Amino acid sequence: MLVGIHRYHPSSEDVTTLRGCANNVNAMKDYFYRQQANATNIH
Repeated sequence: MLVGIHRYHPSSEDVTTLRGCANNVNAMKDYFYRQQANATNIH
């Protein structure tokens, strides 16, 4: 499970909003799929 959090609860103090979390999660998903495909093709 990959989780990207870019908004925190309004009462969270001193926590800034992050940017690009969804893009990072999608990039990691693609990376893991490629790694899995490479691992299953090694025989």
